[in-house]
Amino acid sequence: MTRRFVRVRRGRPTLADAEAFLLGRPHGVWKSDYVSPKERLLRLAELRSQLKRLLRANLPSGPRLDLLILKAHLLVEFMLTQYIALRSYYEYDVSVERLTFPQKMAVAHILGYPLDPVLMPSLELLNRLRNQVAHGFELDRAVIDRFLRLYAEDPEAVADHTDRRRAGDLRSTLRTIVWGMLGVIEAQHVEAYEERGHGA
Repeated sequence: MTRRFVRVRRGRPTLADAEAFLLGRPHGVWKSDYVSPKERLLRLAELRSQLKRLLRANLPSGPRLDLLILKAHLLVEFMLTQYIALRSYYEYDVSVERLTFPQKMAVAHILGYPLDPVLMPSLELLNRLRNQVAHGFELDRAVIDRFLRLYAEDPEAVADHTDRRRAGDLRSTLRTIVWGMLGVIEAQHVEAYEERGHGA
């Protein structure tokens, strides 16, 4: 039986916790702190619904590449945060750690995100594009095309795209990426749930 998905509700100990412990307050993980497999599966169902809502509300429909890249980056970062939160031992708000996008990618890898040969390199390109938009006035369409080429049915056709076509392909590619990330999260949890003898 694997223990990789045992989870508890505990934040990182604070200085106040340390001082209370030194004064004799008991410290440890109590039965009530454990997150049950059923709670975890409910959380996954909620994540699926939340992702649908976020995609519907946050993907601009026009050809504005800069806005689309910013929104795409936020949605992918949200999914990286969810992966980390759902894979970690302690269940608490990961955002308090203030990890950068590349750090979240690294933590996801360390926690066992599958070695997809395309995903992490494409996220590095997305992060580069986001930084161009956030810190400058120019957007390198060659980098956008390189990003799109990683997911295109016909990589050679990407070079002839208009901005409107790039925007449409970016929306489609983003959906592929985030739904794929959700699929990884769900598959790893179902596998662990079954390994713990709970069945499907």
